[in-house]
Amino acid sequence: SISPMAEPPDSPNTATPTRPPDHDPITIYAGRCKACGYDLSGLAAGACPECARAFDPEDLSTFLPPGKRFRKRHPLREGVLVALSLAILIAIGMRYTVIPRPHILRSGGIDPRLWVWMDKPYGTMVVDEPGRRLRIHWWGDGINRISAIDDRPPSDQNTQSGSGILWEIERYDTDDWRVSAPTTGVAFVDILLAFNSMRSDEELLGVQIPTYQRELSDRPFEVRGPRHAVLEKLIKVYDLEIRPGIIPGSTGDSWVWDEDEGRLERLSREEAHERGVEFLPHWGFGTVRRWDWRAR
Repeated sequence: SISPMAEPPDSPNTATPTRPPDHDPITIYAGRCKACGYDLSGLAAGACPECARAFDPEDLSTFLPPGKRFRKRHPLREGVLVALSLAILIAIGMRYTVIPRPHILRSGGIDPRLWVWMDKPYGTMVVDEPGRRLRIHWWGDGINRISAIDDRPPSDQNTQSGSGILWEIERYDTDDWRVSAPTTGVAFVDILLAFNSMRSDEELLGVQIPTYQRELSDRPFEVRGPRHAVLEKLIKVYDLEIRPGIIPGSTGDSWVWDEDEGRLERLSREEAHERGVEFLPHWGFGTVRRWDWRAR
């Protein structure tokens, strides 16, 4: 018969105590409570006598060993510092518009339709004037549309306007424009102010139109095209007189009105002199009137 094999003395099933049952409890040689900083030196596993936080001398993550500095937390002080820091950041953001905010009017009110971010406007500025309302659409560096709406009672409105739009100027691309006036009686100075407001100094055509010309349109009109095409249409509709000057950023070119062709022609300095064109004396583009969102 086969006798059963005896298990070796080191079998894993043999229960071998890690230390004698009558051993002394392990104590902390030196350390502090993580919660309150109480000195736990000489104490065995259990709870902190000061704050009752549990600790184990064999687990370094439950207490602060020597060399680890205890930092007592102050919730109230920390809350005040956080609130103060947020207030400072918000104040800086509002001052330099790092954080978008609604436009603050000079009167102290807020215009929720126009927002400012990084000191640039985004949205619609509404200007109420007698008999009409202007909607000026800003987007960052400039204006992409200005509309004049007839806000008089329906019985007093010009029926030709249909949608209530007296006139509108829209910019589609770098030099792609649409100017529309579906009604009569539109003042040239209004169109000119809007057209100038939507162009930078470098985009001006270098011509001057006498400010005394305050004609009203006698027919509806619309034009789509580059800047000089828009000016051509305005010259025809309002029978304007223009004075040629040097085109900004050019080498001396100028836009000259060709009476025979009924259009603007771009001429070099030499060509203009050959035709006897008299140029304007130097004048600063800083005198050009424009809409300014900060002025409201």
